Amino acid sequence: MNSFALLYRGSSNRRSRFLRSGFAVLALTCGVTLAGAQPITYQATFGEKEMLFPKGLAVDGSGNIFVNDTANGRVQKFSPTGVLLLEFGSSGSGAGELDSNGNIALDSSGNIYVADTNNDRVSKFNSSGVFVGSWGTTGSGAGQFDGPFGLAIDSADQVYVSDDNERIQKFTSAGVFIDQWGSAGSGDDEFNNPSGLAFDDSDRLYVGDAGNNRIKRYSSTGTFQTAWPTGASLPFDVDVDSSGNVFVATFFDIIRKFNSGGSLQTQWGSEGSGEGELNNPQGIVIDASGNVYVADSHNNRIQKFDNNGMFLSKWGDAGGEFNMASGMAIDDDGNLWLTDFWHDRMQKLDPDGGFLDGFGGVGEGNGEFNRPTEVELDGAGNLIVIDRNNDRIQTFTAAGAFLDVFDFPSISLGEGFGVDGAGNIYVPTFTDSTVKKYDSDGNFLFELGGFGSADGEFSGPRDVAIGADGSIYVTDSGNDRIQKFDSSGNFLAKWGFEGTGDGQLNAPWDIAIDGNGNLYVTELSNHRVQKFTSNGGWIATFGSEGTADGQFEQADAIAVQGPLEDGTTTVFVSDRSGRVQRFTDLNDFIFVDGFESGDLSVWSSASP
Repeated sequence: MNSFALLYRGSSNRRSRFLRSGFAVLALTCGVTLAGAQPITYQATFGEKEMLFPKGLAVDGSGNIFVNDTANGRVQKFSPTGVLLLEFGSSGSGAGELDSNGNIALDSSGNIYVADTNNDRVSKFNSSGVFVGSWGTTGSGAGQFDGPFGLAIDSADQVYVSDDNERIQKFTSAGVFIDQWGSAGSGDDEFNNPSGLAFDDSDRLYVGDAGNNRIKRYSSTGTFQTAWPTGASLPFDVDVDSSGNVFVATFFDIIRKFNSGGSLQTQWGSEGSGEGELNNPQGIVIDASGNVYVADSHNNRIQKFDNNGMFLSKWGDAGGEFNMASGMAIDDDGNLWLTDFWHDRMQKLDPDGGFLDGFGGVGEGNGEFNRPTEVELDGAGNLIVIDRNNDRIQTFTAAGAFLDVFDFPSISLGEGFGVDGAGNIYVPTFTDSTVKKYDSDGNFLFELGGFGSADGEFSGPRDVAIGADGSIYVTDSGNDRIQKFDSSGNFLAKWGFEGTGDGQLNAPWDIAIDGNGNLYVTELSNHRVQKFTSNGGWIATFGSEGTADGQFEQADAIAVQGPLEDGTTTVFVSDRSGRVQRFTDLNDFIFVDGFESGDLSVWSSASP
């Protein structure tokens, strides 16, 4: 006989109780409207979209810093201490939208000009971030562009733009073409990927001639004056301080300071993610006090230095800020561990998103990462992390102390994995579309799958979850289905096919199991989550495409905890917009509100 779960809530003299349901979700409204008509309800959002691949920088007269947040298609304005003041723009090709934007510059009226690289144009915004207009089309003619990147404005508010046509073009502030110079090569008037542009106080233009590894200086009319080698590869951006010193951000993690004649004064930087370390810096700007701001592009942050390279501060990668939580796991206290993919680190947050702990940084050493994709907890609470681009798995204590590493140089790791009660690890691979099982010491045990669409075969397996009985569940992403195997790897069942209806799937991505054996599956392309029984019976669907509460931009990682003592299940879902949302799953419960008479209604089906 099936039991029912009851929650009694008296309108006075309140008391409440939960009993587990194995049959249906019933609601006794008892004269009171039941709040929430869905079994899975949105609760909170944290980790809003942070900067991703910042490149060009500009500074206004008050010392505020403008940042090209390139992968997010927007410009952000910060105070000199990193407080966000303004942001504008979004990804796209429409008016006011940006696509992989390059450098930015400000004119004397505070208007903001953006090298909108992939849209082959320059976009202009007023000081409040309101779109004013744009100019440029794809091509090599006067006023046309091929990947415009460098941008600078002289004292007369004339706009100079570099692009992959190996030239500099000059425009009025309204975008009217004035002049151009340059061609492909390594001569005095030739370029190889001209990138950063900057003017000194005498209106002399400095060009980071990246492919030729040199800095060139011109008059504002395009007359060549001098050039010197940077001594470091790919000088992507350049700026000049009030004393005429030239600062160069090189792609390979070094900042170099020259005097106006090209003599090296000092340099700083090395590869890493610590304070003062850099990972592909692609923007640099100097304020009126001589402070140096660097767009530390692949560390997704801004760093601030004094004029001689002494580290002062940073922002964009603080604890609790993350870019693409590609994997998540919940510990016994309800805290959330997540892989901060683009920051190459692990973070631990409380259930409300408050930062608790973190570790990592870009690198190949123990405890360092190169694009961590997934995290799981074993029975002892230790962390197991896929360090994808380093082709390995690392393990850590619950406090983040390094334990061990398992290298997989001959296979291409997927983005997810599973761990069973004995600590065995199940790893999906892209190399041969299999799932490989290893013991807790990294010894190979067996594999299942192989490329194809027949039962037991995979196309791009993405994630694995292990049931309490040892059943193996795999998100067979390329085949738009879930497959189930027994603990020995024998095929048992499958469900799903491409579509948008309930029970249908489109790029199933991450999978998690609650304490009752129900499965939660994120769908990258359908921007939602579906819940199934352990045998594939559809229970619920939630989410849709968008950025509002309860919506997703490509639903990515998922972690569940429960049922808890109150009978609910907590569900965390990340998406590619750079945030995590928390939901409460109320499914399988009867809600009785009040003790007065009322009507009984069924509002959702549950697992049999």
